Parts: sequence; structure tokens; C-alpha cells
Amino acid sequence: MNANTVKLIWRELSSLDNVPCPFNIKLTGPAFIENNQRIDLLDFANTLLEFHKALDKTYCILTNQQRISPSNRKQYQLITKSITKGSLLLDNEIIFNSAQLVLPIVGIINPQTIWEYTSAGFKFLKTVYELFSKEKKAPQYVINNPVNCNFITGDNNLINSTDNIVTVGDPRILDIAAKSRPHYGAITKSLNANNIEGFQAGFKRDTTSEIALDFNDRGMFKQRSIVDKNPLQFHAKIIDFNTEKRTGKLKIFDLATSSFSHDYNFSIIGDQDIIPYIEALKHPMVSITALSENILDPVHGLRPLKYQLIDIEQKMVS
Repeated sequence: MNANTVKLIWRELSSLDNVPCPFNIKLTGPAFIENNQRIDLLDFANTLLEFHKALDKTYCILTNQQRISPSNRKQYQLITKSITKGSLLLDNEIIFNSAQLVLPIVGIINPQTIWEYTSAGFKFLKTVYELFSKEKKAPQYVINNPVNCNFITGDNNLINSTDNIVTVGDPRILDIAAKSRPHYGAITKSLNANNIEGFQAGFKRDTTSEIALDFNDRGMFKQRSIVDKNPLQFHAKIIDFNTEKRTGKLKIFDLATSSFSHDYNFSIIGDQDIIPYIEALKHPMVSITALSENILDPVHGLRPLKYQLIDIEQKMVS
């Protein structure tokens, strides 16, 4: 097969893959009723902008880029074709203005895959945070990476969950979820019962990949912390201590690497004497008993946010 034949095949394949992906965005609430003549522009403009940013994150991850360049923006666009008031209903399209050849490891990216992976990232986020809220522990993740996952089209089953176990069809969905979480969090903040109360994005005749939030979802994606009930014992260096607030910072010593980790905040539980903590500032390392206060990381599960110190050993570790 010569080079000209390859180019011809690629051109024909790309023309099929670059068919625009139409979808609707619908905002509902008192702001859009027919007799309401006043709509706060920022309310719905920021909501639409945050969703645009979420789609942009999918594009960057699927094309292995850190950010969208001006040339990318000319090629990949979200366009609005019509706007209907009553609710605010927008008919949109994800379009590629020219054929795009990407690395084989990334696969063929087209408007439809941008939507499917954005939807999968949202479904993963909502599933994980709902399970975390219910079970008070991080779900287990199972990566089920099929041979053709880089070429998925028309597959709405990228995420499944049963009994606190979330099966993910493609590891890139984790990155999409993590990077789009702040944008969906911002959308939920814009929703309230008095103005904009609902956000929906998807297809009129197919709701399986719909992205939907309402004012009851406010705060869903906030990084809430949970305190582990099982005390931990570790060696650490106290690097800062505020005697009035009874809080400070420490570095945990990692036995595996024989080095200190990054800084963690800590607070003292109860009415402990603060003298040992003051004296600890003079020592290279001390022994600590503490409770770990963790937050949910969509990619890595629970990770420490800070520590609540139960005790510090009087005998300093050399």
C-alpha cells in the first residue's frame, strides 16, 4: 500500500468520523418563565462556560495535550445553532473543522467520542460521589480496558457500579473526571430554587448519556473530608506549631524511601499539654499517634488531607 493510498483511506475515514455531534443544553427554573423579563446574564453565562470547559478537558485528554491552542480552537468548536426561551434551550454541535490525525495510542477522536467520554466522566464522578456519600468510604475501581477502547463509538456502557465497586471502561475516564470535577461543582453552585434550578445536556431521543444536575445536587462534588476511626502511628518532623490555635504542620517520614513526604496540616485532639509539641520543633523526628482526615480523590480514592494528633511520644526518635 503506497503513501497516496494511505492518505486517500485516511481522508475517507476522517470524513466519516468528523460528522458533527448535535446535542441540547437545557436550563430550567423561574428565571426562564415567559412573564419574567429579567434574567441575570452571569447566572446562565457562567453555567454554560463551565460546561464548555468540561468538554475542553475531554478534548485535551483524548488528544494528549495540556491545553487547547489557538489552532486547536479553530479546528475543534462547540457551536450554538438556536436558542429557545421558556426554559433556555440551546441546540448545539461539537464540530471538527478539518480532519485530525492523532497518535495511534490515542486513537481516532471525533465529535461523538468527545461527547461519549465527557458523559462517561460525568457518570463516573456522580457515581463515585454518591457512593462515597452513602457508604462513607471510597469505592473500589476496576479498570476494564477493552482492546478497542480507543475507538469506542456509540457505547454508553463505559461505567458500571455494583456494591461499592465501579468498573471503568477506559482509564482516561478517570483523568477526565478529575479535571472536570471543578467545572461540574461550579455548575451546581449556580443552581437554586429561585432562579436556575436545573441543567441538562444530551440528546432529545436518547437520555442514556445525559448529563443532568438540579439544585438538590448542590455541593455534590465538594471535597468533603472523613476521619478514619483507626489510629495511625508514624514518625514525622514537626515543622510548625501555633500555640494559640493548637495547630501546625508536619512531614511524615516514609520508611520505604527513607525520606519525608510533603507538608500536612495537623490539629491537637482534646486538652493535651502543648509543651511536647513545642519541644518537638527542636528534634529531627518524633513518634506520633493520629487519626487521618481524608478527602475523596476521584482518581486515587481516599487520600490524607490533614491529621488529628492523639499523642506525641515523649521519647524522641533519633
